Amino acid sequence: MTEMNSGKGMKSKYRNIYDAVKESSYRFPEKTAIIEEEKSITYSELAEKIDIIAGWLKEEFKVKKGERIGVLFVNSIDFYIVFYAIVKLGCIAVMVNTKMQSEEIEYVLKDTDTHCLVLNERWFAKVEKILPDINVDRILTDHVPETKIQGVRSFSIDEILKQKNKRSGSMYTSIQEDDLTAVILHTSGTTGKPKGIMVSHTNMMETAYGYQEALRVSEKDISVLSVPVFHILGLSCVSNMFLYMGGTIVVFEKFDSNKVLGAIEKYHATHFHSVPAVYIKMMHEAERKYNLDSLRIAVCGGAVISNENKEKFYRMAPKASFRIAYGLTETAGSGVLSYRHGDPGREVMNCHITILNEDGSITEYGEGEALCEGSIVTTKVWGREDKDKEILHTGDIIRKEKNGDIFILDRIKDVINRGGEKLFPSLIEPVFLQYPGVEYASVFPVSDEILGEIPAAILVEKENEKINLEEIKKDLPGKIGKFELPQYIEIWKEEDIPVTGNGKVRKKALRQIFEDKLKNN
Repeated sequence: MTEMNSGKGMKSKYRNIYDAVKESSYRFPEKTAIIEEEKSITYSELAEKIDIIAGWLKEEFKVKKGERIGVLFVNSIDFYIVFYAIVKLGCIAVMVNTKMQSEEIEYVLKDTDTHCLVLNERWFAKVEKILPDINVDRILTDHVPETKIQGVRSFSIDEILKQKNKRSGSMYTSIQEDDLTAVILHTSGTTGKPKGIMVSHTNMMETAYGYQEALRVSEKDISVLSVPVFHILGLSCVSNMFLYMGGTIVVFEKFDSNKVLGAIEKYHATHFHSVPAVYIKMMHEAERKYNLDSLRIAVCGGAVISNENKEKFYRMAPKASFRIAYGLTETAGSGVLSYRHGDPGREVMNCHITILNEDGSITEYGEGEALCEGSIVTTKVWGREDKDKEILHTGDIIRKEKNGDIFILDRIKDVINRGGEKLFPSLIEPVFLQYPGVEYASVFPVSDEILGEIPAAILVEKENEKINLEEIKKDLPGKIGKFELPQYIEIWKEEDIPVTGNGKVRKKALRQIFEDKLKNN
């Protein structure tokens, strides 16, 4: 599968992620690769259709190695067909968040100098009005679009696959290069303009190897995908890993708690990797008791959920091991994984973490900014030639013990500097979650004339429950240090809290809203 590479990680067998899927089609030709609602596709059918679309892109759209192709797709079988066709040819898939508005899509496509688009027909109206400004001249949709645009060649996947003289595409071999870029994913842009992170085929394969080893999953496993494929978790940590292994993925075009729970039950899914918001929604929105006994691995990325919610999930899926994952777009989603919820994390294979101390020294252990290196890591940013280094500065504060245990403390930019004392919101927020009625807590800094910054907290109530704010204020001094006590604690509605495209709180924006509110009062 892989071979050791100078002790820093593994040397991938595959230099193009398409080849991993193609090999799965040889090993498991009649096995179901992807299930979408009432449709499904086997590995042999998937590989055949990928090759047909790749051949068509090459011959009709004249795409070339290194060309950027915008991808605006919901989770679907058609997505996997066009995505792996694109990367087979050495083109770069520019992943576009389907929730973006036209102006945001325009920025992403202009930033990457993209002139070819593949998208669901439903998004046609979003891009139609910006086409003259971005010079897109070729569009491939899933279904035949209702309108044609002058000067733009447009075709549909349906048309191509129904052609009697359709090309096999197998005459074109996959592009093989070391460090070949597979995708560009724009970070959420919590500060400044979003930047296009260039993730390579090797990065994604090394993540697949590392997670496969750490989670002990194989071709026998089935995963239900609950997050979008335009995020690294859905694309790399679940989709690419499962198609490489020869497992089965169940997908839905948009998240629905009961559809996801029903799919885990119906298909006897064994693996589930999602984010805190999804786990919480599933637990609160379940319309009935589902049999989730088949689930043996549950991974939660992004943050730790409360012990109360963890216990609720264990009651729903009693045979599952619940693990916390830490990863970034720049690490193809991999990095650190805990054995159980609440346990410290450990480095995943192909990832090595060191500590950058405040004095600028780098040590193997201690507390400071996490530096990440290994074959999962990319530091390449589209349009920035200077970003090509081996070590990634993550911007996260961690503590690494001599026994290898890793504790994720906070983002550097989220740390509160209260008169020289450093406060970690990630250590204060879980305390609020222990109180009745608290669904979510966000702790962030606000400006103070004397101390520079002081902590404030926003709480969100659980559905049909109330928070007793006065009781919390009375009890809190016995739970955290006096210097950690938020000066302001308020209850907000969930929809009033600014979040990024993948659901993370935009704390800089939250701080601005809160401080503006204070000035106006």
